[in-house]
Amino acid sequence: MQNFKLLLVGVAILGFTSCSNDDSVNEEILNPSVTGLSVDASSGSSLSDLVLNFKSPGTRAVDYTTLSLGLITDMPSAPSVPNDAADFTKVVSYGNVSTTSNSVYLASGKTYNGGLGLDNRTYYISGDMTLDNVWGSGTIYILKGGSLNLNHGEGTLLNNQGTTIYNYGTLTTTASKFYIGGNETLYNAGSLDIPTQTFKCEGKVYVGGYLNTKGWESNQNERVNVVGNVTVADAALQLDGNIHVGGSFTAPAITLQNSCKFVSDCSIKTPGELRLNSNNVVLYANYVECASLYQCAASTIQLENGAYINCAGTYTNLNNGNDAKFVLEGDKAIAVIKAAKMIWNAGGDVQRVYLFQTPGSGSTIAVDCASFARLVNNNDEIAMAFDEFSFDGGTVVNIQDESKIPGNIKIAKTDCNPGYNPDPSIPTTDPTAPTIDVIAEVNNDHTHDISATCVKAYKGNVYVSYHQRGTGQSGCLEVLKTANDKTQLLQFIRDHNNELDYNSLAINPNVGTYGRVYAVGNSNKKGGIIAYIDLTSDGLMNTKDSVTEKGTEKPLNIVCLKGYKKYATIDKDTTVDGDGNSVAINGSHIEVMTTSGYRVYDAATLVPESVTKLPGKAKFIDINGNTMVTAYLATQAHNSDEAIKANVQTYATSDYKLAKPLTEITNAADIQPNNGKNVVLADGSKLYLCTGRDGLKVFENGTLSWSYQPEKITTSKGVYKAYCNGVAFDSKYIYLAYGSYGLIILDKTTHKVIAQRKMVKSANYVTLADGYIYVAYGRDCLQVFKLVE
Repeated sequence: MQNFKLLLVGVAILGFTSCSNDDSVNEEILNPSVTGLSVDASSGSSLSDLVLNFKSPGTRAVDYTTLSLGLITDMPSAPSVPNDAADFTKVVSYGNVSTTSNSVYLASGKTYNGGLGLDNRTYYISGDMTLDNVWGSGTIYILKGGSLNLNHGEGTLLNNQGTTIYNYGTLTTTASKFYIGGNETLYNAGSLDIPTQTFKCEGKVYVGGYLNTKGWESNQNERVNVVGNVTVADAALQLDGNIHVGGSFTAPAITLQNSCKFVSDCSIKTPGELRLNSNNVVLYANYVECASLYQCAASTIQLENGAYINCAGTYTNLNNGNDAKFVLEGDKAIAVIKAAKMIWNAGGDVQRVYLFQTPGSGSTIAVDCASFARLVNNNDEIAMAFDEFSFDGGTVVNIQDESKIPGNIKIAKTDCNPGYNPDPSIPTTDPTAPTIDVIAEVNNDHTHDISATCVKAYKGNVYVSYHQRGTGQSGCLEVLKTANDKTQLLQFIRDHNNELDYNSLAINPNVGTYGRVYAVGNSNKKGGIIAYIDLTSDGLMNTKDSVTEKGTEKPLNIVCLKGYKKYATIDKDTTVDGDGNSVAINGSHIEVMTTSGYRVYDAATLVPESVTKLPGKAKFIDINGNTMVTAYLATQAHNSDEAIKANVQTYATSDYKLAKPLTEITNAADIQPNNGKNVVLADGSKLYLCTGRDGLKVFENGTLSWSYQPEKITTSKGVYKAYCNGVAFDSKYIYLAYGSYGLIILDKTTHKVIAQRKMVKSANYVTLADGYIYVAYGRDCLQVFKLVE
């Protein structure tokens, strides 16, 4: 049972031995030694490439009726023959038409064989016309019951001189190719059945029924719209241009190349490979059935709600991280992508996979796949378990993963789509449960291996601190803003000498003209430090040197967390504080948690005001209203993996020197590992403590109320898979930064998980700001999320 003490301010405290405080430190201490540092800074458009924005709410797949693909979108009704139309048989002589009328009519029951000069006239054919030579341009209507047979050898239908054909009857050619030239347009009211000929198009074609052809020779300028099904017998099919198919498209194998835009309203089926082979290729699909699926370059497979990709074999992506992807358009959309195996080249990070994106709100792609691998040199496969990588940029679940899948992962059966239902034995979540949308990723292309450590919001901006992993030091600070589901990286700064690492930051609106950023951490030259830099009117850090009577002042200043004269001799551990772990602003004071205890400074002058020696590291401080809450280790750590008890204290904010705790929970929980973030927050009468291995502990009125750990948190050998590092809350939910389990959101009343965003990188810290969730991950990844209810 937890040992809880209620302590009243002004009441004598007997036997309180967990810390010692020196209230007289101000009397004999010297002014702080402030060191100015130069900074390297970037801002504005130069940082735009460092943010990956994933949301485009309200978007949908291309609607070919908008003419966005340049297609003929409908077939006009057959016209009536004009009253002034000349009788074709009376005005033609040796292929030349002689009449003052612009309209010429070959009546039903009449025939014509020979050449024809079109002479920019309009021809109406109700009879049977065979042309062995055509010259000039014009317009031809083949009316119902009429026929036009082209018997002039190989080449385009009408010698490509600028003719439009409207076919309501019968159109045939004796050539081996049914060839529409670049200057020709064909409106075909019914089906086009040419099983012994190759369809070739360089112009525009509308087919009101099905297209059945031996082969298809494509051209980047072709614009083909087929309302019904398309069947192509040729196994070497390569498509280009803009194509819409309203029915099913079937071929032995299909390659989309160059800048092909292919829209399928129904389905694409091949017993062979479907291949997207070039930059700018886009496939819009509802149902795809293939033996294998291949993507390279900057190609995109665009999906809408209810889409199902059914790949019997391997899905290969040779441009992961560089725009070869699936995109599920629309809001609250569902799509399923099934394959026996998925393989991709690694891109810049073997653990990040950008294959699937969900730019709409509340949409999910379900992956049904048992085998994953990354490629080295686009050839050698290295198998990867599902928990060894993250699908970044979209909301993706793996149906074959051990965790629960959303209950709405179902695809209804239609005439085009066989439908999809997962195995009923797979556990599911409530289909009406909220989802976590990824908004953006600040994918910093740093030259140093860094981890995001803290995120704070102030006046519409978000401020992030980083430290370098390992033994090196080269931390940085950033300013971001998210609005309308778009994140901008406004500024990045790093000290010019690369000597500082940052563990935490806070913003003080009351110091400087526009406020000031304080960051605590470590200098490889001076030990533990407080760094500070003033803000400008737009909330950016002021990186310009200033000139004073004493000389030039550098924009970034640091104060050592040293044992100043008064307490330098307390013991050897207080001579130099090795690290600043957490910082908070308390009115005109700065509260700092350090490796040896609590330190308090005047916010404006940085003069130390109080030092409290603790037996172990002071881990975190939070201020909420009039209450401060702190967590510290009860004993010194001998190694980072050692389990150490944590004590939790609350103070009135008026007690800025942290002298007289209101409450204390001794031995509140084991902290393991002991070098994590271990955030503690006050929420009214509740305290939330992140313990690392043992998850979240929630105390109410000093007593442990409840705890949370994810299911199956340990391996078969008892090793913990993830640690609880950070916590945030609002009126309904608790948000946890839970290591490699990512972002976990709990209902405050039921304590049940209502949403989770699992990642490979370690989630260290979480902050809520303006409707967005900011999660600081290990390495160089800051994710911006939004809860969609």
